[in-house]
Amino acid sequence: MLDKQRFDCILLDLHYDNSSGYTLIKSLKGQDGELPSAVVVMTGSGSEEAAVSSLKLGAHDYVTKNNLNGPVLKKVVDYALNCHNLRQELRSRQEDLERINLELGHKDKLKTNFVASASHELRTPVTAMLGLLSMLGDTELDAQQNRLVADLRACSDSLLLTVDDIIDLARVEAGIMEARPYSFHLLDEIQDSLRPLRVLARDKKLSLKSHIHEDLKPWRLGDRRRIRQILNNLVGNAIKYTDTGRIDVTIEQGPDDTVVFSVRDTGIGISEQDQARIFEPFYQADSHGDAKSSGLGLTTCVNLVKALCGQLELESEIGKGSTFRFRIPLPEVASPAPKDDHTNCAENQRTKQHLVVLLAEDNHIISHVLQAQLERRSYTVFLASDGSKALEILKSEPIDVVLMDCQMPNMDGYEATKVIRQELKLELPVIALTADAFQSQRERCLECGMNDILVKPVSIDDLDDYLRSLSL
Repeated sequence: MLDKQRFDCILLDLHYDNSSGYTLIKSLKGQDGELPSAVVVMTGSGSEEAAVSSLKLGAHDYVTKNNLNGPVLKKVVDYALNCHNLRQELRSRQEDLERINLELGHKDKLKTNFVASASHELRTPVTAMLGLLSMLGDTELDAQQNRLVADLRACSDSLLLTVDDIIDLARVEAGIMEARPYSFHLLDEIQDSLRPLRVLARDKKLSLKSHIHEDLKPWRLGDRRRIRQILNNLVGNAIKYTDTGRIDVTIEQGPDDTVVFSVRDTGIGISEQDQARIFEPFYQADSHGDAKSSGLGLTTCVNLVKALCGQLELESEIGKGSTFRFRIPLPEVASPAPKDDHTNCAENQRTKQHLVVLLAEDNHIISHVLQAQLERRSYTVFLASDGSKALEILKSEPIDVVLMDCQMPNMDGYEATKVIRQELKLELPVIALTADAFQSQRERCLECGMNDILVKPVSIDDLDDYLRSLSL
């Protein structure tokens, strides 16, 4: 009968003829372990043990035969039907949630791939722009030309900052915001970070001053790139929303190993109502007037400060300006031992005269800019536009280090590196030079055999320092 017709409820005797109710319950269960109908077990023995055993198998309720009357029967059947319907609904919702999770996972993967691709496509031309500007700045220019080059560099840095904001917002949503601590000179980083911003402040006739407390030890351990990104956003916003007056950047020692950064402006200020939402993505306070921005800077700052285990605070009053203050742990580290400049220069020169670099890069502008910059610093540079050409050069030339772009036609950097390690059996350093700044990219590079990853755009000075630091 159960094969031919669907029943809402089954009243099941545990012992009848030569069969057992337990066997029937087991046979009725589907692959998901659920029964197709509500099941009420009837037992004549009154044994609690038999009833509990049936409930464990999946029955919804039980009743003893000596209690079978209209009210009791209605009560147990209604209860069993409700239990069965709730289980069916729960199962249906679980299936819906699993389907939604699969869809969300697929969408997250698509979004991550899109942002990684957009990062590469946006960072690549900015890298070329900054490289060309650096080469142009090394030529003989008059005062006006130098100023134009500086302004172009500031605009390129601003564009790169917006790209980083978009990428970092995607990182936060994917839960992969990361920090990479290194020892660095804090004061030098502050000045380097403020240099392009001074151009923007100068154009608005604003005073941009930095104040470093005397007791602050300069050598610290932290992610200097993230610190610069936070300062660029905060100071950039201060310049954008300040028409007259000044912006003051103060850095001082906090409790324990923390360092406190403050950015104070004399701008239009932010109302209390807007302060509650100012850190939300794409939100722009009405008090900001006609000023336009991506609306991502402050959101990025909050997430970056959290990634650095710090706190971001805001004090503001309409018409009197704003102060953004963040404190992050930056442990002190010993300063590098001083070296004799003449000896150090001679040693570096001798090293670079014998250092042969293979640059695998499909963007011909970037490759020729880097080649010219590296050769100016006494490196010998070979160029390859894809992975297969890089392998041909490695078979015929005594290469010391490979700078490998990851996304190239014909054969990409991942596949080329696998061949270098597995077939050519070469142990020379292979450094990824990529515009994709995601942590997953770093993991993929290391898995295929690369030694490290440098994110474009990388300045020639930083690249020079990095190459000299390699143990060849």
